[in-house]
Amino acid sequence: MAVLDGTLSAGDKVINLAPVKHHHRAGASMICKNWYGLLGGPRNLFHQHVHDVIGELAALFRPTLAVLDGVTAMVTNGPTGGSLADLKDSRTLIVSPDPVAADALGARILNADPEKLPYLPLAEKAGAGTLRVDRITVHRLTA
Repeated sequence: MAVLDGTLSAGDKVINLAPVKHHHRAGASMICKNWYGLLGGPRNLFHQHVHDVIGELAALFRPTLAVLDGVTAMVTNGPTGGSLADLKDSRTLIVSPDPVAADALGARILNADPEKLPYLPLAEKAGAGTLRVDRITVHRLTA
């Protein structure tokens, strides 16, 4: 949806933009976890099943494009951080039509195994994308 002049209009494209962050409960907060914010209200009610909820949300909301900002990533003490020591300058921006593949690549910035972030295999199983980044074409641009 788009807001123009105070009125809501339907949109046909959705872009999910999220940072790469460590998250103490989910393991990571990236594209798939970003949908969690749509829940509103007392989201802590879902914390016992956070991985299931993230996996289901990833299958429910498929973005046209996923943009994962790992230029400066929070690699520890997420989601809020505590010091500059929690950050890593990775100079990486991941853009993909596949949110699961984007998160799998983002997990590498966090030195995490994507298969061990429970919500990612659940999202893949639900049809939200693929964890098999070896089966996708990755283009690297350097400055």
